[in-house]
Amino acid sequence: MRRVESFALARPFVVSLACTAVFVACGGSAPPPVTPKPAPPASSSVVATPELPPIPVVAPEVDKTPASCDAFLAKPAPKTEEKKAEPKPDDKKDPKKAKTEPGVCSSNATALAALGRAARAIEAGDRAARDEAFAALAGCDRVPVLVLDVVRAQAAPIVCAEAILTPVLEAHGKEALPNHQAAARALVGASRLARLRAKKGAFDLLARAEVDPKAKDSAVQQLTLWKDALEKEERDALTLSKNAPAEIGAIARFEAAAAWIAFAKELRATPYPTELASLAKKDKDLEVHYYAKLDEVTMPILERARALALAGIGGAVRDGVLVKDLPSFQQIVEPFKSRAGFEHRATRDLELLPPDPLADKKVGDAVRVARFLPPWAAYATLERAEPAALLTTPVLTAFAVHRGIPAALRLEIEKEKKLDDQHRGAIALSRLRVALAYGSRPDAESLATWKAKQPVDLLRVAIASALLGPKKDDGKAALSIGYDLAGLDALSKKPVIGAAAQYDAALLALENAQLFTGAPPDPMQPPIDPKKAYADAVARLEAVSQRKDLDDARKATAKTLAASARASLDLLDKKP
Repeated sequence: MRRVESFALARPFVVSLACTAVFVACGGSAPPPVTPKPAPPASSSVVATPELPPIPVVAPEVDKTPASCDAFLAKPAPKTEEKKAEPKPDDKKDPKKAKTEPGVCSSNATALAALGRAARAIEAGDRAARDEAFAALAGCDRVPVLVLDVVRAQAAPIVCAEAILTPVLEAHGKEALPNHQAAARALVGASRLARLRAKKGAFDLLARAEVDPKAKDSAVQQLTLWKDALEKEERDALTLSKNAPAEIGAIARFEAAAAWIAFAKELRATPYPTELASLAKKDKDLEVHYYAKLDEVTMPILERARALALAGIGGAVRDGVLVKDLPSFQQIVEPFKSRAGFEHRATRDLELLPPDPLADKKVGDAVRVARFLPPWAAYATLERAEPAALLTTPVLTAFAVHRGIPAALRLEIEKEKKLDDQHRGAIALSRLRVALAYGSRPDAESLATWKAKQPVDLLRVAIASALLGPKKDDGKAALSIGYDLAGLDALSKKPVIGAAAQYDAALLALENAQLFTGAPPDPMQPPIDPKKAYADAVARLEAVSQRKDLDDARKATAKTLAASARASLDLLDKKP
């Protein structure tokens, strides 16, 4: 039993060393170094055991760009100068009569047309056509330097971004605006983080550390090297992203989070030592303790990753753009899917009745650019090629339907004291989507104070008011918690928006039951009875699923959620 105890005690010691090496001390600061006792005098009767050589440690390296990235590299750009048109038959006698065709960069209109072709290619999923349109604009001063290259890198696998952007940074980086230069460099840093991954079995030395002092020393050294490498690449990427658009800064933080998550995952995969497995019969909890200690090390690493991801989300909220659908974010959701900011709630997929900015077949190129390019890039290119278009309702609506109106543009428009309902409607849609995606109370508050007139605008104001909860009475605390559905209920019988209002109220009623039942944070507020809350949600969902003016997809969702809510209600009925 003494041997079992020695192993059980040795594991916490080894893992605590690893924990210190990984940047977080378990239970406080790292312990002071222990001065070893002097060795006893050598005896002629003792035969010295030859010292084993140290176990080699492999230094972490950023992986090379994979060969698959070659398909995403830029092709030689065609010349953008004006070109001579082929002379017509009657012009052959006098070549001077041959007209000069305008090049892509000859005017704002031709540059915008090229951007429009790129937007159509993005809509069609045609990368080659997009790159051809972008290449035609290479060197054109009517498009900001580096912007289109960063768009290509953002759309490609993140591991390819460094290979895409390094050549253009070296050639034209100094010509770019500081924020666009920062965007390119931030994606380079994000690309390096995406390619810094420990190979399978990289930390298996930890399993040998119980019985081999050399393995213990090498394992700590290995962890320290990885911690230092990850911290350096994270620091570089975040520093470079300082002045970049919020969306690019978010990507850099998401990739840093992904790198730490991958590190923690590989560390957690350290195999159970065979030396301990042979003693499991004497101590059945030995394996549990082993993995508990590994969790003790990896949980702080995951918390660091979560903090990085939340910082990226915070920047996106302030800029008013949606980033949760980006691949860089989707890859990090799994470890935190039940945590605030990461969870996906079906009850937030409300019917907002967004317009189709491309419904008019004669829609201009500026609208397509706002609809399909990343918001920061659409803003940057249109500001140069067609600045007046940024103030039009169709372009603002395209931004709002895509991933949001960038804050700089939105705030500039909101300064107008006599803003018409069309402009307010586009801004309302953008703010409401941010409020629903991130739980942004300031966006909901800004929208809820609008005295809207149009039916669709009334619907969005009612949703924002519902999210803010019950109204306060004479400045005192609200009488109850949860969502205030009165405004939506009042709209449920209105034409045009009635079905949407009833559907949205039903979904928020279910979220009321899921989030706000139980003891409220304020003891002065009465609790929400969970049985009543779920019963209300079931009744609402079943009722709206029977509406003839609700589309089939929404009906199916309502029926599915109603069944889920009824199952929860049945469980509550079974409780004593």
